[in-house]
Amino acid sequence: MERWEGYLERWRAWEEKGKGEGIPWPWPWCEEEEDEAERKVEGEAVRAFFVNGIGLEEVGEKEVSARLKEERVRWHPDKMQQRLGGKVDEKVMRDVTAIFQAVDALWNDTRKNGG
Repeated sequence: MERWEGYLERWRAWEEKGKGEGIPWPWPWCEEEEDEAERKVEGEAVRAFFVNGIGLEEVGEKEVSARLKEERVRWHPDKMQQRLGGKVDEKVMRDVTAIFQAVDALWNDTRKNGG
């Protein structure tokens, strides 16, 4: 839960300062100071981060679905490219797309289950 709160705080800060640099990646080991070339997005790790962070047991399936929908919009590749000014490194876009796909799959799962 602490990691989730840190993630949300990094997003708030990023949105306030006008985007640009330091994408608030959805896990603790991909902080701004990490070497982006070393980052590897793994779908299962992304799924686990969102499932554990949002907390299905605590908030219920409808709220999980609503939060995943927000994350889905947040990580949509077109939206991220727009936030980043249009010219985005290929590796960054590959990572953004992988995150979007993991979140999208989770969101679709919750919708199938009635969330």
